Amino acid sequence: MSIPSSVVAAGTAREVSPGIYPGVVAYIAIAGVVLLLMMLVGVVLRLAQAEWLPVPPDLFYEMMTAHGAGMVGIAGLAGAGIMWHFLSRHVRLNRGILITNLVSFLAGVMMILAAIFLGGFGGGWTFLYPLPATSGGAWEPRAAALYLGGLLVRDIDLEIGAEQRHRGSEGGSDDQGPAPQAYRCRDSKETRAFFTKISSVCGWSVLSK
Repeated sequence: MSIPSSVVAAGTAREVSPGIYPGVVAYIAIAGVVLLLMMLVGVVLRLAQAEWLPVPPDLFYEMMTAHGAGMVGIAGLAGAGIMWHFLSRHVRLNRGILITNLVSFLAGVMMILAAIFLGGFGGGWTFLYPLPATSGGAWEPRAAALYLGGLLVRDIDLEIGAEQRHRGSEGGSDDQGPAPQAYRCRDSKETRAFFTKISSVCGWSVLSK
């Protein structure tokens, strides 16, 4: 699909990024490394299910929880980096926000890993309240709270980045006029993400009591 000349001209007038920004490379590199690690974790889980590799039940569920959170997280991280790269070729974006997003993402990942492998949280996909608080003694509620907090911190970067891309596609504070109509879009996922954040905050506050 070819880009209209008017779109290219508008992008040039906005002093867009001429190449690949190193921050985007960092996004993709981190996502690639984590993807390989999650693939190895998936292989270990399959071997354990086939009884070819002895893995204790509690460690199995911890690894499954890390695998699920990791795969979803890198999908968002890589997607944010790719969208930032292509949109930055047509409108001017704030590189500081890109770096802030990455730092926030990594901080959330550290919280999630601490909750899983130090706190023993192994809820898998069933981490919505009240299940994390009724673990039957498998983990403390504070481990579940740390896990939910990690998800919240990790995903804040995606929300901030989505808002930045939306503001950029509408022109934001740029005085050179709005971007081409083809780039004025807002993903409905942003709305769903907003309500997810509200639910996470409510669940986290309950678990923290």
